[in-house]
Amino acid sequence: MVTALRFLVVIPIGFVLACAAAAFALLWPFLDWPPGASQDPFLMVQLVLGFTAQAAQVGSTALVPWGLFMGLSESLGWRSLLLHMGAGLVAGFAAMRLLPGGPVTETSLQTAFAVAGLSFALVYWLVAGRGAGRWRRSRRTAAPPTAPPPPDPVPNAIPSPERSAPCPAAPSIRATPPRRCSSRPSPRPPAARPSRRAFPARGRA
Repeated sequence: MVTALRFLVVIPIGFVLACAAAAFALLWPFLDWPPGASQDPFLMVQLVLGFTAQAAQVGSTALVPWGLFMGLSESLGWRSLLLHMGAGLVAGFAAMRLLPGGPVTETSLQTAFAVAGLSFALVYWLVAGRGAGRWRRSRRTAAPPTAPPPPDPVPNAIPSPERSAPCPAAPSIRATPPRRCSSRPSPRPPAARPSRRAFPARGRA
């Protein structure tokens, strides 16, 4: 949800405000403000329309280069202010060289284009550029949902003595049967009989 809001709301608003800042930087040094112009409604309408047209021209010129830079900064996480300012300065000089009427040679116009590029980059960085690529990091570091902890025990609960204390085990006694005394004498072992093979055979006389 945060990523969708960034790409659908924050980045477009940053681009529009950056175009307005660049248009103001281009028009303000060359604006001829006659006395009593604030009381003339037609002059104010003309000024607003001219400012809007200049901002639209800046947006149409910077849309493709800004789109490429925005895609790289969002995918690679480029959030450096110096990087954005350098890109805006390069874009200002490139626009100054690629005008339909030829390159700008006047110093005042060159300065206006450089200031317009820096203003574009600064405003866009303040609105959306300094948070480039953070949505990718938040996705990676998102922890998986954990199971809810077990419910706490009921307070003031009196444990049952039958359940809390285990019953002692009864000692097992094995009855040993008494020995019987016998009055009979123990039998004697049989006497060894001499073997016939032990004596030599007697010959007949």
